Amino acid sequence: TCGIVKSAIRSMDDTSFLKSLPEAAGCILVGAAAGIIVRIAVPGIDLDRVAFDDDLFLSILLPPIIFQATLAIDKAALGRNLIPVVTFAVVGTVLSALLTGGMLFVSTKAT
Repeated sequence: TCGIVKSAIRSMDDTSFLKSLPEAAGCILVGAAAGIIVRIAVPGIDLDRVAFDDDLFLSILLPPIIFQATLAIDKAALGRNLIPVVTFAVVGTVLSALLTGGMLFVSTKAT
């Protein structure tokens, strides 16, 4: 079903807002929809057996998503905007680390 969604995204005309949807995001939406359908259609399902495995995601599923994103990126636009992209990446990472660390520090000190 993911292949059908990828083909549908590729075949859309350029005026559709879904054309800008990355193919990997389309596949993620298909998986989310399948999960919702299973949860609704099979009320007695043991959700512990259908749990999300983070190791599987990080080692098997995430690398192809990143690889596809690197192939699909507009390399000329990235080259033109390299300084802002790197600046936002570095500043965002540092800010996120400081905020996360600060919140953890405050929350653990309060208890």
